[in-house]
Amino acid sequence: MALFESVQCRDYHKFDFNSTWVCNFMKTTDDCQIDDGFINYLVFTYCSFSLDFTWLGVILILGLLVFLFISLGVTADTFAIAAVGNAKGGDAGLAFGALFGAGIFISTIIVGTICFISPFYSVQRPLLRDIVFFIAAGFWLFVVIWDGKIVLWETLGFLLLYVFYIFVVLIGRFVNQRIKIRRGIVSKRSDFSSEAIIRERENSPRASVNVARADFETENEAEEEYENEELTRPLLSRTHIEELPEVGFSQKDAFLMTFIPIEKSEWEEANLFFKLIMVVKAPIIILLKLTIPLVDYDGPNHNWNKITTMINAILAPMFMVFTTEVAGHMLFGVLPVWVIALITGLLMASLVWWFTDFYERPKYHFLLAYLGFAVSVIWIYSIANEIVNILTAFGVIMNISNTILGLTFLAWGNSMSDLVADVFSARKGFPNMAISACFGGPLFNILIGIGIPFTLKCIQSSEGFVIKQNFLLFFLALFLGISLLSSLIFLPFNNFYFSRKYALYLITIYVIFIIGCVLIESGVINPM
Repeated sequence: MALFESVQCRDYHKFDFNSTWVCNFMKTTDDCQIDDGFINYLVFTYCSFSLDFTWLGVILILGLLVFLFISLGVTADTFAIAAVGNAKGGDAGLAFGALFGAGIFISTIIVGTICFISPFYSVQRPLLRDIVFFIAAGFWLFVVIWDGKIVLWETLGFLLLYVFYIFVVLIGRFVNQRIKIRRGIVSKRSDFSSEAIIRERENSPRASVNVARADFETENEAEEEYENEELTRPLLSRTHIEELPEVGFSQKDAFLMTFIPIEKSEWEEANLFFKLIMVVKAPIIILLKLTIPLVDYDGPNHNWNKITTMINAILAPMFMVFTTEVAGHMLFGVLPVWVIALITGLLMASLVWWFTDFYERPKYHFLLAYLGFAVSVIWIYSIANEIVNILTAFGVIMNISNTILGLTFLAWGNSMSDLVADVFSARKGFPNMAISACFGGPLFNILIGIGIPFTLKCIQSSEGFVIKQNFLLFFLALFLGISLLSSLIFLPFNNFYFSRKYALYLITIYVIFIIGCVLIESGVINPM
């Protein structure tokens, strides 16, 4: 039985303590224990190092945090489900902070960076649609926080709003296609970007000729680019895989090349920083390839490799039972679950060996994608759990609130891959695709990231989930509303042109937001 049942973990800062006392406190206080994950980082920090060397433990766990952020970037970019799963005593500040913080960061810094690097004319209807739905999602989350409690019908509201959003996207796409057919517009994509067409039309002496039709064609092409991003944005990002030559390679060669985590051409072109990132990513890429069957319809023979599939068949079930911490459970009081998983894996590998060809993929090959999806979800959830546990421990050690951790470290880490990908898309001439991700991605994270885990929480408890209110959460909602309403009002008045001046305005909003958060956290501003 724990000695400190009613004490908060961060309360240890109030006492005078030595190394032995604080280590015992971390081991025996209920609030310092973890529900999911593999390592208690508070116990590791305070029981493995003396108080004089606690900083070394902090450096080690922060180094692991960076590695896990990079690892999660290989598989996915959402943390909300893990953050909610680790919420204790109604403190979902980490999840809400991450969702609000990422939404503000993306809608100000990333959008601002895109239009500062490459000013452009945006599409109209799809952009307004996404902003309006984003505002609706943020407002619904604000209402939940204002109530101080989230119940089942409210969580279902998040999911239904996302279903309605998808319905509107599909209807809009259908109507757009019908208009194209009626007006006889060829659906082939133009060789020039919509932005180039707009600039050329504006500078042309015959710009007034057929302007209406040109406007429609330009917006139509840009909307197609925008909508393609909306409907093809993956729930899980693809695992890093290099394409293999179709001929001239044996299955052994193909197998060995599959597990080379770094592509030679990318290595030669990368600078020192990105080479370091590749080296850090290499171990996790190899582990992912060992445990996740990958069906790649763009790859040679849909990425079929008999040897790799046999290894996946053995390791995937073992990985799943050990990661979900059920490996040691006894099935019917006879065999541990890990033995059942091993037997199942060996049986599947044997079937692959006896009933498949080395060079021709089997008819059931597509079914491996479902196993790959299940293993991917477990990978994502496991890594995200460790990230949340590290951030929670760091918050306790540094006495920083979960909300601040969510809106900074978690939000920034969650958004770095978006920043790189969206800026890259903008530089390649697809700014509308980048902007689509900036508004559609956070919308998905809020509606699904809150809807699914809180629905599960509310099903488990009919009383709902009590939320600890604080002024910082309302401050987050306020600035998310300011950034989105700014885009909703400014862009139509500016002919939907993302200018550098507007980029500076968005970045200024974020700077003011961060300053305000620091003042609130330090107690300088505290109206509640």
